[in-house]
Amino acid sequence: MKSKYIIIESDGLEVPLIFSRFLLHEDIVAVVGKNAVLAAGFCELTASGDWVVGGQSVSLELRTRPQDAEILNEHTRVNCLLCQPDGKADINRKSQCKN
Repeated sequence: MKSKYIIIESDGLEVPLIFSRFLLHEDIVAVVGKNAVLAAGFCELTASGDWVVGGQSVSLELRTRPQDAEILNEHTRVNCLLCQPDGKADINRKSQCKN
């Protein structure tokens, strides 16, 4: 199922916020502030567990960027320590992740 996302800048990091497609990008931005938003669009989780992105937010006049899918994938996997046999987070071992 497709969702929406924005990428915000927080303390020097680019952080994704993923939310329901039934909400408006501009409603989420009203909470975090327009100045913090770097990109916006639609996202979908594939059967293999990877996020893909596309489209744009008309209300924010922002598009997806080439690096957005990588940011979504990194932020949703890097803290999954329970799935790593050695207890170290490693996004290159995403196929071992059960979450």
